[in-house]
Amino acid sequence: MTTTTNEIGRELQIDELHRASIIVLRKDHQPFGVTMWVAIVGQDFVAFYSGSLNVTFIGYIREDGTLGDEKGERIRVYEYLGEP
Repeated sequence: MTTTTNEIGRELQIDELHRASIIVLRKDHQPFGVTMWVAIVGQDFVAFYSGSLNVTFIGYIREDGTLGDEKGERIRVYEYLGEP
């Protein structure tokens, strides 16, 4: 599910992510975000899922404390302000 600009809040840090919260994931240089649930916050990864898209994504916590994909590209996490 893609989101509109008015549904996206501030950027979140890894320590602000909590299981079962709804967030927006967006790669740098991407014009849109994807709404997902936080499934697991591990020591070196965060797992997200979307039931409507039937997708699971695992982001890896990088040395600088940011989130990256399997290629090392930065993934930003934002608050979701829309309706669940």
